[in-house]
Amino acid sequence: MIALVCDDELLSLGNIKSIVQNNEHITEVNAFSNSSKALAFVNDNQIDIAFLDIEMGQVSGFDLAKAIRAKTQNAYIVFTSGYDYAIAAFEIKANGYLLKPYDADSVNNEIDIAFNKFVNAQVDTLTTFGDSNQSNKRIRFKTIPSFDMFVDGKIVSIPSAKSKEFLALLVDRKGSSLTLDQVVNILWEDKDEMSGKALFRVVFQRLNNVLKEKDIEDLVVHSKNQYSLNTSIVSCDYYDILRGDKRAMEQFVGEYMNEYSWAEDTVSILFRITDPNSQNN
Repeated sequence: MIALVCDDELLSLGNIKSIVQNNEHITEVNAFSNSSKALAFVNDNQIDIAFLDIEMGQVSGFDLAKAIRAKTQNAYIVFTSGYDYAIAAFEIKANGYLLKPYDADSVNNEIDIAFNKFVNAQVDTLTTFGDSNQSNKRIRFKTIPSFDMFVDGKIVSIPSAKSKEFLALLVDRKGSSLTLDQVVNILWEDKDEMSGKALFRVVFQRLNNVLKEKDIEDLVVHSKNQYSLNTSIVSCDYYDILRGDKRAMEQFVGEYMNEYSWAEDTVSILFRITDPNSQNN
């Protein structure tokens, strides 16, 4: 899950950031001590879970929560404060409230609850991919156990490993948009922002060359540094499982896009769908 933490007290910010980024369910942490900068980030990015201080100058935690919910309705919001604003927090439908000083167990408990809601929301999308008859789609993605793309029944070679990984990431997001910053943070977490964006330009161009060659340039939707997959023109074993296809479910035995570490959260979702009694997280 993608997390945002915001607190104008640097000590508190460092503490909660450390706890959140060490939780296995968190794939990205965006930390801000300036709530105005956090608001600008929220307006351009999707957030799955947020830990927000309340009193932070011109932009309060309540303001941030409203902006996050406007962008991502199902985002999990937890307020953190040294004062008792619990009633006000829950009036704007907060999911959790932590009174300072809080401990790591309390933070991790909120993340675990958020992750279960996140997984259940994915399970609830069983019918979002339309008719189960996908035989008329030229493009087919295989995600189990590893990732490949087929066009007209033939496997497509993607020369750049990172170009292939970027495409896999879009498939995993099922049509939801990713910002340029999010893509860079996932694909090049060890690179600085400028280097990562320079590398991405090359990666995106190489992928575009492959799509042009196969006459499927409309596969990737790109607008204002946001990227998504045109799911209306593809079929995919992962999407088949989400739709409840029994044959596809039988193919899943615990591995999904096994070459990419960021795919582990989806493995949990697939376990929950294919084996409701599974205790795998």
